[in-house]
Order: sequence, then C-alpha cells, then structure tokens
Amino acid sequence: MPQGVKRFIDVSITKETALTTSAGFGVPLLLTDNVAVITTTTRVKKYLSLSAIETDFAIGTNEYEAAKAFFKQDPNNKNFPTKLLIGVWGKASTESITVALDAIRAVMDDWYALGVTASIRTATADLTALATYIEALPKVMILDNNDANSLVLGETTSLLAILKGQGTSGYKRTMIIYHDDVTLYPAWSIMGKYLPLQPGSSQVAYHKLADATAGATYIRPAKLTEVQKDNLFSKNGNAVVSSIGAEFIYPGTMTGGRNLNREGEWFDIIRSIDFLTARTTEKMLSLLLEKANSGEKVPYTNAGIAMVQTRLVDTLEKFGVSTNILVDKSIVTSVPKRSDTSVADRDSRILRNVDFTADLAGAIVGVVVRGKVRV
Repeated sequence: MPQGVKRFIDVSITKETALTTSAGFGVPLLLTDNVAVITTTTRVKKYLSLSAIETDFAIGTNEYEAAKAFFKQDPNNKNFPTKLLIGVWGKASTESITVALDAIRAVMDDWYALGVTASIRTATADLTALATYIEALPKVMILDNNDANSLVLGETTSLLAILKGQGTSGYKRTMIIYHDDVTLYPAWSIMGKYLPLQPGSSQVAYHKLADATAGATYIRPAKLTEVQKDNLFSKNGNAVVSSIGAEFIYPGTMTGGRNLNREGEWFDIIRSIDFLTARTTEKMLSLLLEKANSGEKVPYTNAGIAMVQTRLVDTLEKFGVSTNILVDKSIVTSVPKRSDTSVADRDSRILRNVDFTADLAGAIVGVVVRGKVRV
C-alpha cells in the first residue's frame, strides 16, 4: 500500500496469524540483467503482446522465451494475458538487486507478480535478498528453479530450503517451481494462465500449462521419482507433474507462511487477501471522498460510524463473497459506539476498532474416499 494512503485509511487483513489496481493484479514484472535494450535510465518498459517483445528481444533470448511462456496461452480463453512489464537490474555495474527494484517501482509500480530471466535464477544470494524485499510488500514472486538440491531431504543450501527457513514460519510471498530442464519457464507459463483470472476464482494447483496447440513451448512434467516429489513438496516446492494422463502444476504453495510448522501458504490465499485489502482501502477512502465532494461529511456520531460499517460490509460482500474469497454469511463486523471512543481519537478524528471476521472459502486440493461394497 502506498505510504501516503495510510495517512487517511489504514486497512490490514490477515489470515489469523503500492496499492495495486484491479487490473494490476494480472500484471507481472520480468526482471532481467540485460541492459542492452532497456537501460538503467529507462528502467522498465510495458509490452502488450509477444510480437511487441520480439521488436526488442530476439527469438531465443531469455527475455523472449519467458515472455513467450507468458503470452502464449489459449487464444480462445477470455482470460488472456494482455500486459507484461520488463525491468532492468544493472548487475554488471554492481548495483544491488533490491536497489534495482526500488528504481523500477519508482517508475512503474502497478504490477503484482515478480519473476526473473534464466540468467538470474541461479543467483541464490540475490534472490534471497529479493525475497526478503518482496516479503514486506503486497506483491509476490514466482521463480523457476533447476537446483537438484531442492529434491534432497534435509539439505540447507538450495533457495527453497533457505526461504523456508526464514523468519518464524518461512517466506510466504515467494513461490518456487522446480524443473530439471533449464530452458523451460513453467513459472512464466502459470503466470500467463493464472494471473488474468479474478482473485478468488481459482487455485494454482491442477492448472495445465499451455502447449504447442497454443503456440507455446511444451513444458513436460519434471523428471522426478516419487521420493523426489515427496521431498520437494515437503519443502514447499512446486513442480509440473502428471497423473493418469493429466499434466498440471502442483501443489500451488509458497515457500512458507501457513503456520509455525513452516507449511507453505497457498498462493491463491495470499493473492486473495492482497486483493481484498486493496479494494477495502479504496472503498473506505471513497466514502470520505464522496461525502466531502457532495458538501457533506461522515459525522463522528453513531450514525456516521454506521455509515463506515455499512460501507465495509458492502465491500466485503462485493469483493469477498461474490468473488469466492469469503464464505457467504460468514462476515461479522464490529464497530464501537461514539461513547466507547476516546476523547483523543474524537479530537484527532480517527475511528478505531472497526473490525471484521470472515471465513476464507479456500479450495479443495485433495479428496479422500473410503467405501465398502457387498455382494
């Protein structure tokens, strides 16, 4: 959330434990260390198609191949990716990767997911710093990774192991997708498939990546034994897998964050909460703006406090329940009466203790069936 907004409206939504626009939740930023096309002066450029990418980056370059995996989705799908940002890190000039992201965000910050080119995906120390940076933002990072150490139980050197071990529960804003083929971009393919979808409408697990029928490079399932899959998933990693003829991404978790056992938070939960936080912030501020611009105000009375509560409920219904983020009829709001507020808060014109609880709709990622038959 832009720092300036917090002066007026401070919204925090947590899952029991730069304000992105609605459109921005479908936009990724591709970070490259190639300064030949986009310089550290320009920093970032917007592309609306793969053909536009090709005018700047030749077929076969890291940037083109990542963009191809992103844009080449089913053209008949109404949720088709329409925008990609490419930003530059001046790695050769010893610029730190986080300083580069600061500079990019100063130019253009209406994006939600960060990814990198193949030339950066092995820079473990830099990516760890980037993950730390992203962890403090209402954004996420999705990385392709080819480090076979990720498949070894108990190792501590892979990026996956490092990020799972951060903080009290691991980093919940970075997702790592392992693949044994370094030429492939499954992270960018799933971003092209998933980011255009309405937050709350779907989960990452079980999505099939685009293939040659859509003009994309075929991303086969990773060559993993069942033991390696178990090891990867136990470390909160993800992979392209296959089962009974179907090929899909699984399980759709971040490197940590769900609980103190460091189980990975679900990507769709993080995105849904970020979306709901952004929309609630907007609607709370819009209430104050609407009243002021119509020559009125929200009075510090029980009636005025009720206006705030009504706007909150309406917002949660519209952007939470109707989008399948929240369970219908689970929303419970709580606001104080004027007599319960402090003189200091009334003097400062700050209304505190506007609270709500609600159940997350979540999603089903596994089914257990037990039955008995008789003759």
